[in-house]
Amino acid sequence: MRVWGPVNLDHHESREFSWGSLRITCTRTLTDWNLEYENRGILLTDTVTEHRVILPARNSFPHFLPATHDKPVLLRPAHPIALAPGTSVHYQVFLPLWIQVVTAPLGQQILSGEAFLDLPTSPLKRTWFGTFESGESAYQHRFTPLDVPDQPADQYMVPLTISNDSSSVLWFERFLLRVIHLDLFQAEDGIVSNHVKVAFRGADQFSQITYGDGKALRRGGARQCSSQRQPSSGDLIRKSFLWLRDLAV
Repeated sequence: MRVWGPVNLDHHESREFSWGSLRITCTRTLTDWNLEYENRGILLTDTVTEHRVILPARNSFPHFLPATHDKPVLLRPAHPIALAPGTSVHYQVFLPLWIQVVTAPLGQQILSGEAFLDLPTSPLKRTWFGTFESGESAYQHRFTPLDVPDQPADQYMVPLTISNDSSSVLWFERFLLRVIHLDLFQAEDGIVSNHVKVAFRGADQFSQITYGDGKALRRGGARQCSSQRQPSSGDLIRKSFLWLRDLAV
């Protein structure tokens, strides 16, 4: 499914939708909507089947929205990457989508809302970024910088630029990508987020993170299809890099 929006069914009609390992079957009754969903989700176990009954407001229908992860994503390159002082590198990071189900009238275009379902399309592995005293929960993702595949419908692409603004070499071993602050856009080739720029200032300093406003995507014909999970200003000063020597054995 590549068109995001309402599920318009007649009474007693059913339809199945799928993205990656996630399957959602919608059935409309005279009084409500029955959603049956199957996915491996966060649990790396057998497929789980569950049901949810939705009673939307009058003249409202379920809408599917693409979404980012509900936590930051810790990127793990297969090998450390060394970035010399004064240089920068650009990556296309492909991540599995999440799918949200919200309700709204048929003709209303919505970008966010209180979700009745909020599910990943691929199994996830949780991890921890930072120290025990001052860290944050995240999802772990293997990152292959040179791998630029044809983008499937169950992934979104994050344009990421990392610049080394320090006087020392940046060893890129672990990087925390805060996708919760990203909007998503439907472009010709698939779902893409606004641009993320990270300026590394040194191992003992926080990095400056800048999120694009999406204007370049709109000028290129992309249409916004969901809003960021957590609002943020255009710039953040946060810890973004982690070195293996800092990890507890």
